Parts: sequence; structure tokens; C-alpha cells
Amino acid sequence: LLGMDLDRTLFPNSTASYDGSIPRLVEAIKAHALIDVWVSGRRRTSACRKANELGIPFPEFFIAELGTSLLRRSSRGELIDEPAWQKEFEGKL
Repeated sequence: LLGMDLDRTLFPNSTASYDGSIPRLVEAIKAHALIDVWVSGRRRTSACRKANELGIPFPEFFIAELGTSLLRRSSRGELIDEPAWQKEFEGKL
């Protein structure tokens, strides 16, 4: 399991340029059969837009919106809600 923060870790901040290293990271994740997880306070739309701008594939899971949303990568490569998590989270409110 490899959890990655987005801003200033996976995504460059506003003053840094993208160094093109993401394809190497993706290959390492595959080579070691890791489960990749993004963790961020960002909303899903913001993170998806930035990932698309940089050409970064979506992770297997994405913990978003300050931990209130858990998304998973579908077989089509899209991030979709994980309903079991949403049900569990809503049951705690």
C-alpha cells in the first residue's frame, strides 16, 4: 500500500514545474504490485482536473474531501464512489 499526498508531493506546487517523473512512479507501483492511494483534502473534481492536466493516471483508491469520500478506480479507469465506505461513514454521523 502506497499512500500519497497530492499537493507538493505528487502534484507540483504553483512555483515548481512538473519534472515528468510520474511514469517511473507508475511503473514502480506496477512492478511491486502496490496498491496506490491518493490522500487529499481536495475535492475530487479538483484532483481529477489536475491529474488530467499532468497526464497522471488515477490511483486504485482516492481518499478525498478531508477523508469524507472514498473513491476507487473502476475497470474503465474512472474514479467512482465506494458505496460501502459512504454507507459506513454516513452511519457514524
